Amino acid sequence: MTRQLLLGLIILLLSSCTSQEERLFSAQLDRADSLMRTRPDSSLYILNKVGTLPTTSLSMRHALLRADALNKCDSVLPSDTLLRELADYYDRHGSANERMRAHYLLGRCYHDMGEAPRALEYYQHAAEQADTTREDCDLYTLRAIYGQMADLYYAQYLPDDEMQALKTCERIAWKDHDTLIAIKAYELRFRPYYLKNDTDSILYYVTHAYQLYRKYGYNQEAANIIGMRACIYLDRHQYAEAQKDLRIYKKESGLFDKQGNIIQGREIRYYDEGRYQLGIGHVDSALYWFQSTLSYGYKEAAYKGMLDVYKQKNVPDSIAKYAELFAKANDDSYLENSMELMRIQTSLYNYQRNKKLAEQKERELAETRMTIAIIFLGILLIAWLAYRHIRKEKALRKIEIHRLTEQYSIALLEKQKTIEELHSLERFSALTKEVDEKLKSELQKKIDYLQEELRQEEEESNILRDKLQVYKKNEVKASFINSDIAHYFMRLKDKSAEKNINLPTKKDWEKLSVQIRVCLPEVFDLKNSRKSLSEKEHHLLLLILLGFRGKEITNIWGLSY
Repeated sequence: MTRQLLLGLIILLLSSCTSQEERLFSAQLDRADSLMRTRPDSSLYILNKVGTLPTTSLSMRHALLRADALNKCDSVLPSDTLLRELADYYDRHGSANERMRAHYLLGRCYHDMGEAPRALEYYQHAAEQADTTREDCDLYTLRAIYGQMADLYYAQYLPDDEMQALKTCERIAWKDHDTLIAIKAYELRFRPYYLKNDTDSILYYVTHAYQLYRKYGYNQEAANIIGMRACIYLDRHQYAEAQKDLRIYKKESGLFDKQGNIIQGREIRYYDEGRYQLGIGHVDSALYWFQSTLSYGYKEAAYKGMLDVYKQKNVPDSIAKYAELFAKANDDSYLENSMELMRIQTSLYNYQRNKKLAEQKERELAETRMTIAIIFLGILLIAWLAYRHIRKEKALRKIEIHRLTEQYSIALLEKQKTIEELHSLERFSALTKEVDEKLKSELQKKIDYLQEELRQEEEESNILRDKLQVYKKNEVKASFINSDIAHYFMRLKDKSAEKNINLPTKKDWEKLSVQIRVCLPEVFDLKNSRKSLSEKEHHLLLLILLGFRGKEITNIWGLSY
């Protein structure tokens, strides 16, 4: 137990030390990052002093910050291999600002290598990473991206793209409250119009930028840009306006020393001074400034100025000489520019070609991945359907097993109940077996007795039935005898008793026949069964039924027939 506790304390101590070390390195990197915008040299110094970092995230952040510091100090950037690794890493693990910075530095690397198309591609990737909706968006880096894109578009003679990049750069700089950069981006709008040879637009933007610089107190920057306006006035032979701008340029731009000499690299401005002197008629002074321009290597401008001088002096030999020199310098300049343009176009063509091939390969790879994905999804779908089918079958089988189990349980219960009932019946049978024999004997006696009673009742019933039939016959016969027609015929038995009685008519005979049919139907059936009887025979039969005897029949018969 003590050993385990000691081991836990050691692990806790080591982790505490590691966390403390990470916090220390992270604080150093934060310090370097905070100085990056205002003092990149100090930031680079801090980063170079950082030792071996304990984690991958700290190492990658250190590499990113160091590359950014080198870029801001105009030093050589790390290899594109390292910068690609940084871009890939922060694509997976970084924030929007870190992804933007990594892609921007990779674009700067290709920019320095002269691979303008690839640099533009990574600048565009970097700009796409920015999340301008967030308050912590790195607007400083974002406007630098669009500024670099504008420079590349200008170098590749793409004025419309350059103008769009400059406008975006200016908008972001205003949002970042960087007034100087915003005005500078606005000033550079003259460049697309320079490529289009639109001097009116150039003059407009230069003048407006000059006013903005003055408004916000950037007098030296205002004086620098005014020199460009002076050039336009010289081209238009507006020497009074040119003189004012050149005076401001010399006095406030900070590019001239006390003796009036311009700083190294800006000697082309001597050509503008020569043009002004020539324009106001100071030919010798103009020749001096053109010769000074030539001494600093600006041959094309210098020969053009000298040609104009000797044209004004009307010296044919010098005119021919400097015309030839100017033409040669102009051809050399044109050839150099053409070669540079050809190099840019070739680079752009090769890049576009390689990009198309890469895009084609990427599309093929995407199609292959899509096919694999579709097949995989199809397999997943089939597996899912099979799983659902199996699961459904299992559920149905489970329900069926449950149903059969319930039926089996019910059958067992019924079987048990039947067995119990059977046992009860067996017990009942055993209990009643003895009683059954006794009952059987008594029952047989009772049956014999009842059968005898039944036989006697049947005999009595038959006697009663016969009596009833006789009674019914007598009753019917009495009903017949008591009828009017029967009384009439009975009175005819003894005609001597009733002298006034009439003999039966045919209608009387028919009435007697009908009465017999109603009261004695068996007599009528007998008559029907003997259809051969004559009318006399039928009448004779009727008289017999009435109980007439021979003499009585003879009386009626003799009287009637």
